[in-house]
Amino acid sequence: MEKSSYSEIDIIKSFKKLGLKRGDNIFVGTSLGMFGLPKKVKTQNQLNKIFYSSLIKVIGVKGNMFVPTYSFTFGVPHWKNFLKKEKKFQRKIDSCFTKQTKSEVGPFTNFFLKQKNVIRSQDPMVSVSGSGPLIKKIFKNLPHTSYGKDCLFERLLKLKNLKILSLGLGTGWAPFFHYVENLANVPYRFKKNYSGRLFFNNKLTYINWEYHSRILDERTITSGYRISKISARKKIWKSIDLGRSRINICNYQKFFRFTLNKVKKNKWYLAKGPRFTV
Repeated sequence: MEKSSYSEIDIIKSFKKLGLKRGDNIFVGTSLGMFGLPKKVKTQNQLNKIFYSSLIKVIGVKGNMFVPTYSFTFGVPHWKNFLKKEKKFQRKIDSCFTKQTKSEVGPFTNFFLKQKNVIRSQDPMVSVSGSGPLIKKIFKNLPHTSYGKDCLFERLLKLKNLKILSLGLGTGWAPFFHYVENLANVPYRFKKNYSGRLFFNNKLTYINWEYHSRILDERTITSGYRISKISARKKIWKSIDLGRSRINICNYQKFFRFTLNKVKKNKWYLAKGPRFTV
C-alpha cells in the first residue's frame, strides 16, 4: 500500500466539509487501501484505527454508525474432522453464525466488529454491525429474512436522515441494492431458504433463513456502473478528494427511491447483463 500525503486532521476536515456532524446516522462502506497510507501510518490496522477514530470524533456518542459485516455463512459446506479407532474421517456439519464470525467484506469491517459496544445483527448472510444509542432498537426482533418484509434495510429507511458514506468505494455501491432487486422482483434473483445454527448471547438455536439468491451466471453479477454515472449527473452524491481516492456521501432514503425507480423501469439495471430470458 502506497504512502499518501494526508493526516487524521485532513480526514476529519473532509468529513465536516461533506456535512457530517455530531449526532448523524451513517452507513459506512469501505475500501480504505484506495486512499494510500496517511502520514505516520504503516499498517492496515493503523489505517482502520485512524478512520474509525475520525468518524467517532465527528458524529460523537449520539451518532449511530452502521457497517456491513456480511459473512454468507449459511449454504456453505462445513466439515469437521473426527477420530475413530485411530482413523480420521470427516462429517458435514451445519454452519454456525456467531458475533465473532469473520466478515467477508474487508479489513475495516472486522476491525469495527471488535470495537467496544458494537452490536451485530443476527443475519447469517448479510449481517450489519452498529454502534450508537439506536442500534439495539433497530436490530431487535429482526425477521429471518435478509431482504423480505421488515428486514433491516427496510427499517433503515425509517431512520431520520441516514447518510451513506462511501470511503474509497465510489458511487456505484449502496447497502440496499439487493433489497431493491427483491422489491422490483428482478428475474435473475429468487427466494431460497437456508438452514444452520446461530450462537448469540450464549444460546444455540437452529433456524431457517430466507435469502434472495441470484442465478449463477456472469450476466447476473451486480454492477453499479449505470447507477453511478446517472446519480452523479443528478448530483445525488457529494464528493471530496482525499489521498489517492475520494470520499462520497449521499442521503440513504433519496438514493434508495432513485434506485428503486430505475430498477422498476429496467429490471436489469443493477446487473452486469446483457439480459437473458429466464
